Amino acid sequence: TDSTLVVVDPIPNVSFIADTLNGCAPLAVQFTSTSNGDPNSCIWSLSNGQTLTGCNPSYVFNQPGCFDVTLTTSINGCSASAISSQLICIENDPLTLFNANPSLINQDNATVQFFNLSSGAASYYWDFGDGNTTTSTGLVYNTYKNPGTYKVTLIVTSDLGCKDTAVYTPWYVYSLPKANFTNN
Repeated sequence: TDSTLVVVDPIPNVSFIADTLNGCAPLAVQFTSTSNGDPNSCIWSLSNGQTLTGCNPSYVFNQPGCFDVTLTTSINGCSASAISSQLICIENDPLTLFNANPSLINQDNATVQFFNLSSGAASYYWDFGDGNTTTSTGLVYNTYKNPGTYKVTLIVTSDLGCKDTAVYTPWYVYSLPKANFTNN
């Protein structure tokens, strides 16, 4: 009769956290392994094809989309993995677009209609270049009172704080010449 001692090591309990789960590109994310495995044995796989090493790596996501994250770690030669589907979501940037009618105005016709054609935004900020601003979302109007050139800016912001800006220059406001009549 013979006996031998067999030791069966448990597989690691794999778990992890990320400091940021969603936002705008570029988004820096710090991953942290909370596993009981070897602190020097962490391999991270992202669904965008990237592989990270180390148990506390950081990564900058530059493209929109939702990404799976997999952590593989080992202890005493036994390895295990954990996956979190669509853990990190990067939002598309909103698109700022507007046009105006008319684009050339004078003191007799100094009101401009601005058509907001933006998409993917939750809030809007208009700066008409003459001190007037508004946060209206659709069709907006501005009446220019003084001759000059005006730069019109529209800044749109998404729910997650992603921003886009469109600037149009110039908006011309000109004075009509006054007629001088003399009697001879």
